[in-house]
Amino acid sequence: MVLPFIPAVFNAAKKQTLAAASKERSEILAAAEEIKEWIVDIRHKIHEHPELGFECGDTAELVKATLTELGIFFYDKFFAKTGVVGRIGSGNEPFVALRADMDALPLQELYEWTHMSQNKGVMHACGHDAHTAMLLGAAKLLQERYEKKEFEGTVFLIFQPSEEANAGANSMVTDGALMEAQAIFGLHVTPSLPAGACGSRAGVVMAGSSRFGATIEGLGGHGGVPQAAIDPIVGSAFVITSLQPIISRETEPSDAQLIDEMLLKQLRLLSVNLSKARHNRSVLVGYYHWLRPRRYREQYHSRQRGHRWHISLRRSGRRHC
Repeated sequence: MVLPFIPAVFNAAKKQTLAAASKERSEILAAAEEIKEWIVDIRHKIHEHPELGFECGDTAELVKATLTELGIFFYDKFFAKTGVVGRIGSGNEPFVALRADMDALPLQELYEWTHMSQNKGVMHACGHDAHTAMLLGAAKLLQERYEKKEFEGTVFLIFQPSEEANAGANSMVTDGALMEAQAIFGLHVTPSLPAGACGSRAGVVMAGSSRFGATIEGLGGHGGVPQAAIDPIVGSAFVITSLQPIISRETEPSDAQLIDEMLLKQLRLLSVNLSKARHNRSVLVGYYHWLRPRRYREQYHSRQRGHRWHISLRRSGRRHC
């Protein structure tokens, strides 16, 4: 028998919990608003001095100097060459990690403004300057709450280089940057959401990438006698067309996967026909199945057997993250 007052007690407790959570959220947002300009100033400094790949030494020094200013412990070593890991809390469970990337892209910033890049040919075009500044802002708020004994446990602050290339995350993990973390959180800015909004979903959100390339060789000749030539552009078109059904007909609809043929480059022109063409393609997937690389090879070689082209495959890049 359920006594009639028990549901009312549960509902009252639920309302109190929600009210407390709402109050805490409002307090955190108000505290964040107070340090907004401090965070923006850090972002501007990082944006002015972008760095590539694992060469994020200046950014790492800025991170360490800021953590020192805030009275936050950081490990006296670099992870993945220039990565930094800080720590807030008691050193006891639960262990949670927050992660931000620090590297920029090899692009020239064309828009002239007060804080434009001072490093020629390098630019923070993907928002990693904001990510690093935001994590330092979160560190400041967490340190203040820890000093007031408002949370228990331990938070690791992970500042990672080389997200754009060369699998910096893997190098950070190999070097022990995750420490005892039982959970890890990261985010990425996006222009598709209004300021102040956050988006998430269960499962895959963004794709990782691995790069592959293929060289398709034919035989040059004159446009007036095409039967005496072997056109590699036609071969490239066959290959590109045959790869797409791997996603549309051989992959579960719920799997987040994409094939992107990025570049078809003409290497040498003899009369009208090309003797060689190369296209590099990136395979962007949420996660990898053992089937995929094998199927790519099968599609390429089946085109080679069915026609007169010579096709050679290579893996030309490492997974990004």
